[in-house]
Order: sequence, then structure tokens, then C-alpha cells
Amino acid sequence: MKLQILFCLTVFISLLGCNEASKQVAQGESSFSEGLDLFEQKEFADAETYFSESLEKGHLNPDLMCEARLKRAKSRIELENYEGAREDLEFLLEGAPNTSEVFATLGKLAMKEGNNDEAKRCFQEAKKQDSQLVIPMELR
Repeated sequence: MKLQILFCLTVFISLLGCNEASKQVAQGESSFSEGLDLFEQKEFADAETYFSESLEKGHLNPDLMCEARLKRAKSRIELENYEGAREDLEFLLEGAPNTSEVFATLGKLAMKEGNNDEAKRCFQEAKKQDSQLVIPMELR
């Protein structure tokens, strides 16, 4: 009887833990979705906040985590928070599945900072991975 009670208690506690994890995943994904909507509306300050929230809550799958960092970096570029954008992009270079978009975004950042040599290098690297990528006219 004691074993049955212990087993039931273990299952109950496990289910509570799974429920909490599910809530955390849902909260992270909800913040990410809200950030995407705001990004599309060009509400970059609010989008950056929601992307940061989704990353802080964690529990995003790796693809969403990378997308949240990339969108946060793009938001930060629009907000002229170049240091924060660069931190996100450098983090992504270490393991993002699509570094072409990361390099292209680094190129845009370098252009905003007035460093056309770095921008050209970044866009060329992105083009190596995505032949469809169009390099900005001012860098050709």
C-alpha cells in the first residue's frame, strides 16, 4: 500500500512539474508572438521588450530562440542600440542555423555605424550562403 501511495504521489508531483513547464513554454511563445506582431507594426521599442521577455522566460525551442534574438537585434538597430544588436548577432553566429541572415543584419548594422568596409564583408559572407541575397547598392 505504501508503494502505491508513493507511486501516486510521484506521478502527481511529476504532472504538476510538467504543467508548470507547459505554462512557461506558453508564456515564452506568447511573448515571442506579441513581439513579432509589434515588429511588423514597426513598434520596435515594444517589440524589443517582448523579445527580451520571451528570451528571459526561456523555454523557447532553439529555432524560436534564434528568431527572437534576430528580431530583437533588428529592433535594436532601429532603436540605435547598436551595442545590444551586436551582442545578439555575435551570440547567433555561434550556433544559429541560418547565419546568412545574421551576416546580412550585421552588414546593416555596420552601415548604420558608417563602417562600409565591414558592411561589405558581412554582406559578401551572407551572399556566400544565400545566392539570392541582394547586396545594397551603396556597397557594390
